[in-house]
Amino acid sequence: MTIITCLKCGKAADPICLKWGNRRCADCKTKERRENYIANAEQLRARAQAWRFANPEKVKAYSDAYSAAHREELSRKQCERTRLNPAPNRFKRSLRRAAEKRAMPPWADRKRMLAFYVRAAELTSALGIDHHVDHIYPLQSKLACGLHYEGNLQIVPAIVNQKKTNKQPGEVGQPLCCAWPSVVHFEATVAQAIQSGVPLC
Repeated sequence: MTIITCLKCGKAADPICLKWGNRRCADCKTKERRENYIANAEQLRARAQAWRFANPEKVKAYSDAYSAAHREELSRKQCERTRLNPAPNRFKRSLRRAAEKRAMPPWADRKRMLAFYVRAAELTSALGIDHHVDHIYPLQSKLACGLHYEGNLQIVPAIVNQKKTNKQPGEVGQPLCCAWPSVVHFEATVAQAIQSGVPLC
């Protein structure tokens, strides 16, 4: 039986790991790629960045597909990072609280606002789907910043809120199931969903 060896390190290797006319084993090939990346790091990063800028739809499709396929793993890693290094998460929450305080007008009806959060908790319990209280017009946005008051609140499934991020109503890329319903229409939809047991989204 002929033993195929790597021309670089001389070790025996599986023929599958060797390239035609370039007999290098998988270990040597990996080492070469790493050395090549270190030697040309700036050029390779610039090329990758240019490709991402020229192909935003492909980047988003890949990112969404990866997130959907590894949702539990990514969530677990995020929780672990937050546990090991809580400072950034606390800082982010403090910025959010500060934004809400600055965006909350003195005439906001706190009782009506509280009702949204109570209702979201009831929906989560009744439907078994996590629901968030979302700002129709986001508090922080490059286009326009909304207010933190009862007229700018809506209840949506958590997954819709996460996909929406800080997009404006009608902005391209907004989830189709997030239709910005009025409070009255939404309450009627919620009541019907609870009675039929059908998820809202």
